[in-house]
Amino acid sequence: MIQLPKRTNSMSETIALERRPKLKVFNQETLIKGKPAQVQCVEIGGQSFAITNGPLTIVRLEDEWYEDVNNPSAVIAALKERSRVNPDILTFWQRVPEIEPKYPYHTEWESLAVLPITSFDYWWNKQVKGTTRNMIRKSQKVGVEVRQVAFDDDFVRGMTDIFNETPVRQGKS
Repeated sequence: MIQLPKRTNSMSETIALERRPKLKVFNQETLIKGKPAQVQCVEIGGQSFAITNGPLTIVRLEDEWYEDVNNPSAVIAALKERSRVNPDILTFWQRVPEIEPKYPYHTEWESLAVLPITSFDYWWNKQVKGTTRNMIRKSQKVGVEVRQVAFDDDFVRGMTDIFNETPVRQGKS
C-alpha cells in the first residue's frame, strides 16, 4: 500500500490507496481438437482464464468443464480495472440442474444431453430399456464384465489403453 497525502482540510489526514498491479498474461499449454497448443491466459482470483482473440476477444474459464467461476463480478471488475487485455465477452456457465440464472447478466441457453444417474439399480431397472439389459446379459455369457467402478485416473488410463490398442481408429491409421 502507498500512503498518499489527502488534500488538506482543517486537519492533516492521509488515506491509503492500494495500487494493484496489472494482470499478467501468460501462455499455457492445452489441447485444442486433440492437438497440443499454446493459449493465452490470465489468472484472476486463483483461477486461470483463457483468452481467445478474433473479431471479438473472449475470456472464459480455462477448465470450465471441471470448475465454476467463483465470483463473476470480481472477474469482470479485475478485467476492467487491471487487465491489459480488453475483452469483449466473458463467458461462464452454471451447472445442471440449476435452471434459473444466478447472476444478472445476459444469458444464452446451451443444449446439453444430461442423464441423471442416482444409483446402479435405478439406472439398470428404470432407465435402461429391456433390450439393452438383454444384450448386456448375453455379452456377460461370452466374457464381457459389466460392473460399477469409480471414475478416477486409473479408470481413465484403462479406458485410454483399451481405445489405443488398435492402430486404426475412426479411419485413421
